[in-house]
Parts: sequence; structure tokens; C-alpha cells
Amino acid sequence: MENGCVNLTETAQSVQLLKINRFSMTKTMNKNYIESVWNVDGYEWELRLYPSFVNGCQWVALKFILLGEPRTSAGVMAEIRCRLVDPSGDLQPSEGKSVSKEFTRSGASVFFLLIKVCDVLTSGYLEDDSLTVECSITVLKELKRRITIPAKKDEVPLAMPPSDPVSYTHLDVYKRQF
Repeated sequence: MENGCVNLTETAQSVQLLKINRFSMTKTMNKNYIESVWNVDGYEWELRLYPSFVNGCQWVALKFILLGEPRTSAGVMAEIRCRLVDPSGDLQPSEGKSVSKEFTRSGASVFFLLIKVCDVLTSGYLEDDSLTVECSITVLKELKRRITIPAKKDEVPLAMPPSDPVSYTHLDVYKRQF
């Protein structure tokens, strides 16, 4: 009989490719970030992509913000990953950044400095002045307090030993040998 596997946790995930066309022009934008809203397992997330974030030098940076309140007092466990990708497939995806975090309130956030803007120009990921960033949010769904594992239809329950001592008399010979 094969051993089964029971999932004790479940996740929900969203993966998006975010393309910045005319990357060289993003320094002249009125707004210093590009905003998008994602829904993962009923949670709203705001993603702010900063094509030219200044932190001593210019960076491509990302900020993820939980917009609503967590459904439980334990918060929302989420893993967030970001990396550069080459849409043509010539280059492997970059190493990228990731973090696992418990988001305990609305407005909780995580911030990444992905790559220096000056390094984008020589990285090979800038194609026709377009840069593509792959981002994913994976949310751990609320844990179930108790999981019942049903018997399989073809399983035969184990026989219980008899409750009367007379049925054990055949074991006396075995006991005397030791």
C-alpha cells in the first residue's frame, strides 16, 4: 500500500512581467514611481516600481504595500520576489531579490533596491530601451486548525487485539523462552 501525502499548508501566487518601455526617459517622469495593484488570495497589494530611485546613486527599486487589513491576528505571510528577465530568452533571469515577511497591518511594506541604473545599461537586460522585471507574490493561506485525514476506500482497518485474556494463552510459550 502506498503512503499518501497530505498538504498541511496552501498558497496563492501571482507572477507578473512588468515592462518599462523607453527606460531612458523615466528620469523625466512627473511621478517618481509607476503604480500597479495586485490581488492575491483576496488581499490587495500595491506595487510601486521606481525606475530611478535616488539613494546615493540611482537604482531600479520596488516597494510592495499591503493595502487592507489581514483577516487574522497572525497577519499575512508572504514571499515577494523580483528579478530582471530577458524577454528574448537569450539571458538567464538575474539573481534577483526576495523576502519572506509577516504583514501584520494595512500599510506594511517591503522595499527592494534591485539594480543600479548605471548597471542596467550594461547588464544585457535592456533591449530596445525596454526593461522587463518579473515580480511574484506568494501568500500563505490561513492555516486550518485541524486537518482530518480520511481513510482511503481500499484501506483495511487494522484488527484490534481481542479483549479477553483467554485469547492470549498461545503467547505463554513465547514468554517462557526469554
